Amino acid sequence: MGGSGGSSSEAKPSVAPRLGGSGGSSSEAKPSVAPRLIEAMTPEDWTAVREIYEQGIATGNATFETEVPDWKAWDEAHLPDHRFVARVQAAGVP
Repeated sequence: MGGSGGSSSEAKPSVAPRLGGSGGSSSEAKPSVAPRLIEAMTPEDWTAVREIYEQGIATGNATFETEVPDWKAWDEAHLPDHRFVARVQAAGVP
């Protein structure tokens, strides 16, 4: 008996259960995710957006830009109706 005939005593890989999947117990751990709001970006958001944009430039994969522009240059180069930010919603705030 040799070779790779696939005997029934071979170990099978284990698979971790999916969180929140169907068929599981209601007591399964579920990831905690804070509610998010998607809103139009305002000029007041530029400081945070600039920081994220800078991180994207650092990866070399997010943009062809090599430097973060100032607000005026960024504002002129991006369509006003396509600017959104995600905000974490405070607990208890509808």
